[in-house]
Amino acid sequence: MRFRLQQAFSSGKNSVKQKTLVKFLLFLLVGLPAFIIAIPFNYVLVEFFHLYKPAAYVVVLLFQVTVNFFMLRWFVFKSSKDHPALRQYFLFLGGIGLVRLLDWACYSLFVEVFGFYYLLVQLSNVVIFSVIKFLFSKTVMEKNNTISNTPSV
Repeated sequence: MRFRLQQAFSSGKNSVKQKTLVKFLLFLLVGLPAFIIAIPFNYVLVEFFHLYKPAAYVVVLLFQVTVNFFMLRWFVFKSSKDHPALRQYFLFLGGIGLVRLLDWACYSLFVEVFGFYYLLVQLSNVVIFSVIKFLFSKTVMEKNNTISNTPSV
C-alpha cells in the first residue's frame, strides 16, 4: 500500500502538498493498529480493572505513542532510520507528550466535567488531534538538524 501511494506521486511534477498528503494518509494508516487496540484497551481498564477514566486514558496514550513511534519510523518516514532510535524516541515522546497532554485534558474535561461517554470522547480526540500529531511527527522524523549531531545510542 505504501509503495503504491508513493508511486502514484513519485514523479517530479507532483507538489509538496501531494507528497505531504500521501505521508498524512500513511500516518493515519499506520496509526490504525494502535488505535484499534486502544479502544478495547481503554474499555477493559475502565470496566474490568475499574481504573479512574483519566488514569486509564494515560496508560492508553502511552501505549499508542510507543507503538505509533515505531510504526512511523518503519513505514512512513524513511529518513528517520538514519538517526539513533532511542534518542529520536525521547524527542518524539517529549513533543508528542505535550500534544497528548492537551488530548488528555480535553478527554478529562468532556468525560469528567461534562459527562460525555468516554469512548466517544476518545474517538473524537483521534480526529481532532490527528493533524497536529502528524505535523509534529513529520518534524521530528524528517529533520536532520534535530538530531544529527547526537551520538548513537
